[in-house]
Amino acid sequence: MGWLEQGELPFQNECLTSEEAAANAAINAETLRSNVLGFLKGCGVHGATDDEIQVGLRLHVSTQVPRRRELVLAGKVMESGFVRKTRKGCNALVWIASEVAAENPTALGARKSLKKQLEEAKREVVLLNAEIEKLHTRAIIRVAAGKYSCAACGEMLHDSELLYHANGRLKCPYCGSPNVHGITATIS
Repeated sequence: MGWLEQGELPFQNECLTSEEAAANAAINAETLRSNVLGFLKGCGVHGATDDEIQVGLRLHVSTQVPRRRELVLAGKVMESGFVRKTRKGCNALVWIASEVAAENPTALGARKSLKKQLEEAKREVVLLNAEIEKLHTRAIIRVAAGKYSCAACGEMLHDSELLYHANGRLKCPYCGSPNVHGITATIS
């Protein structure tokens, strides 16, 4: 059985004032934990940030955060996977009662912070761009009917011999030069 189940709060070893403060705080800690948990249950799947809990229960940050953390350690509260802005405009984790999360499985997992969604989207764009580049270099299109000549090797070429690569260049099938010019090209 841990300190939370025994109704004790942790304190600095070898520090009489810390031990005394922990003993005094333990008297109210269970009530405060119960209030924080009740507040989060009341918020449902919407949950609440630490800042919202502090405002809703009129608690100081140094009182509320340890009580919420104790609830997390006890498995009664968990991160929702969301972030919301605080009163000061900073991102803050949204906490949800574990009981609410268990009753509403879609409240967790499907939702992610916007930052995580943006990072995943950026990674996907990079992968898609790499795939497009691979396809781009392999893609070929037939050219207009007619006769062509290669300025590099001097070969006379018929349209059926040429390939127009997706990178925008005609290439000679013999020497690979992009210096291919139409002599009598007709679009068919």
